[in-house]
Amino acid sequence: ASASASASGDVTGHDDGDSDSLSLGAWSSVTLDGQNVSTSLWVIATSASGSLSTGAHSSVILTNGAESSNVFWSVGSRAVLGASSFFVGEILAGTDIVLGSGSVLKGRGFAMSSVTFEGGCLVSSSASYSRSGVPMGSRVKDFAILAATSVSFGVDGTVISSGSVGVSAGGASAVVTGNYTLMNGTTELHTASAIAGAIEVAMMYNAGSTLSCGRGNYASSGELSGLSLSPGVYCSSSGGFSIGQMGVVVLDAHNVSGATWVFQMSGNLTTGSDARVILKNGALASNVYWIVGGSASIGYATSIAGTIIAQSSLRFGPYASLDGHGLSMSRVSFAGHSTVTVPDDTSGSGSGSGSGVVPERAQLELYLGSSADFAILAGTTVRFGSSLTVIASGSVGSSSGGSISGSYILQAGTTQSGTPGAIQGMRDFVILSDAASGALCTTTLLTSDLSGLILAAGVHCTRSRSRAHIGTGAAGGSASGTGAGAGA
Repeated sequence: ASASASASGDVTGHDDGDSDSLSLGAWSSVTLDGQNVSTSLWVIATSASGSLSTGAHSSVILTNGAESSNVFWSVGSRAVLGASSFFVGEILAGTDIVLGSGSVLKGRGFAMSSVTFEGGCLVSSSASYSRSGVPMGSRVKDFAILAATSVSFGVDGTVISSGSVGVSAGGASAVVTGNYTLMNGTTELHTASAIAGAIEVAMMYNAGSTLSCGRGNYASSGELSGLSLSPGVYCSSSGGFSIGQMGVVVLDAHNVSGATWVFQMSGNLTTGSDARVILKNGALASNVYWIVGGSASIGYATSIAGTIIAQSSLRFGPYASLDGHGLSMSRVSFAGHSTVTVPDDTSGSGSGSGSGVVPERAQLELYLGSSADFAILAGTTVRFGSSLTVIASGSVGSSSGGSISGSYILQAGTTQSGTPGAIQGMRDFVILSDAASGALCTTTLLTSDLSGLILAAGVHCTRSRSRAHIGTGAAGGSASGTGAGAGA
């Protein structure tokens, strides 16, 4: 069950009493709704001793114009992100931050003591989470074809009309072979872009494979031929989906902007020869996702649209065409001449119809100062795991001159330990943290578990944090959150 919160009122739902900390359960999500107001800002705060923890495969979703740069997590002590989680915003931790294996942070991580990565993580200010719940990162968008181990093209040649071809793994087995032509892209072998893209592919698969299927959206046989499908999440009772020989499936958006389809399967995706996926009434290939737990085999002269994410192999028969992305956690192969085109991403970033009413928000301004130059900034040490972590934008720093160790790559930034920039960044982080922790609470969270909540802009506090501020006279509102916000 979900609950919602406005900028003035309690979150409805289970009341679990006083709590210092916040959590987000495994495989669950919390949604931040910008209500199409460009200045929407969130501060989500624990008490001075409170912590933040998220479970594996959890996610923070932005909708209706919400921006990650306007989300601040004020954490009194430790923040821990679960494995393969997708987290959004600036983390301001009173002690340390731990990022689980394969986790993605769309924002920044600032800690008074240490920051630790368990490995294979991505930190980026440009990764995005689509309305469908399938994240499309900034790196994977550039690839028409991306495989973990190898890509092989047939002798007849394949034309990649737009986008790059990549293999993320290193070593002699990581190859792109055969006859192919890149019209507007590059070949990426174990480059930083390919590695970051592969991390995003895993993130996309994990998110897409856990979406809830719509009521009545189960296909008993998995056969899609002859169907006209409205937007939604579709699952197969048989474990896989197929489109028969000369079969046609129509995806009808009904002229609704941002209409999205997710086809979720634990088994295989197969098409017969001359099959077709037809987009109708404003449907976009960039909003179609095929989440394949097994392998995907696209038949002779088949035309398919969307992003195919295969956990195993992805194979294209001769004269097949893809309007989308072909992504595999194993290998991709082409049997003959084919064409692949990356679609334009014109889906927009939010849906709301807009009522003409501008929601009120706390009049709070938070400034990062020189800390904005850093993706990760710690007071003591920064430790990366043995699996490569990609810092897509921003620097990594330690203000005290502590060690910065482990396997990581900076795509747009520097490593700074004890430099004037890191020291000043830490000073500005302290100012920022004090401003966020001292902000007036506009909403009191009755539950410490954020799973399933929809939060409008505002300063959302745990109950113990709200009461602490009321006790010191720092807050103008009550636990019902009816007080107006004030500047900090």
